[in-house]
Amino acid sequence: MFVFLSKLLPLFLYPLGLISLLLLGIIFWSWRQQLGLQWLALVALAILLVSANSWVSDALLRTLEYQYLPMEDFPQAPVIVVLGGGLYQATYPRQFPEVAEAGDRVIYGAQIYQEGKAPYIITTGGRIPWLGTVATSEAEDMALLLQRLDVPREAIIKEEKSLNTRQNAVFTQKILQQRGINTIILVTSGYHMPRAKRVFEKLGIIVIPAATDFLSQPLGRNNFNLANVILGLMPDAKSLQMTTMALKEYLGLVIYKLQGWV
Repeated sequence: MFVFLSKLLPLFLYPLGLISLLLLGIIFWSWRQQLGLQWLALVALAILLVSANSWVSDALLRTLEYQYLPMEDFPQAPVIVVLGGGLYQATYPRQFPEVAEAGDRVIYGAQIYQEGKAPYIITTGGRIPWLGTVATSEAEDMALLLQRLDVPREAIIKEEKSLNTRQNAVFTQKILQQRGINTIILVTSGYHMPRAKRVFEKLGIIVIPAATDFLSQPLGRNNFNLANVILGLMPDAKSLQMTTMALKEYLGLVIYKLQGWV
C-alpha cells in the first residue's frame, strides 16, 4: 500500500495534478454560483484527463509503433540511414554529444552495422539556428557517437543540411544517387517510422524499416491489476507528452499528404 500511495499522492502536487484539482474547483464553484463557466472548465478538464493518462497515450503510440515492429534478421543493404533527433548538442556543461531519449536510433544503427548488414551509415540532420547554439550539426554529433561505438569514420557519411523529415529524405536521396544506391535500412523511432518510411518511398527509395525507441508499454496480464489501472488514469506529464508526440505524428502525416510528400 505504501508503494502505491507513494506513487499516487505526489501526482496531485505536480503541475498537471494541481491544474486538474483547480479545474475541479472551478467547475464546483461555477455550478454553485450559476456562472455558466462550468461547461468550459469541464471540457478543459476532460481534454486534460484524457490526454494525460497512460492508457490513452500508450494506445495512441501503439497505433504508430506497431506498424513496423523489429525484424528478427535484416537483409543486406548498401547503406543504413539514421535520422537525427536523438542527441543533445555538446554545449556547456556537456563535454560531448549526449544521448537523448531518441538516442536509441544511433545505438541501433551501430548495432545493425556491427552485424554486417551494410558497409556504410548515413547520419542525417542539420541545426535550426534560432533554437540555440549551432556549433555542430546533428549529423556530425551522431558521427562522433558512432565512432565511440566502434563504427569507423570512413564508414560514416554525413548529411548536414536537413531540418525536417522531408529534407532528411530529399538530401539523403542526392547522396544515394551519387553512389547509385536505391535501397536503405532506415533507422528512426517507432512512432516516427510510418511517416519517415512513406517520405523516402515517395522519392522512389526502397526502405527496409528498422524501428527503435519504442515508448508505449506492451499490453500484458500484469497491466490490469487495480493499482496499475488507477495510476494509469491519473494525469501524468510523461503521458501528456507521449499523447502530444502521437498527435504531432498524425498531424504531420496529414500535412505531408496534403503537400504530396507521402
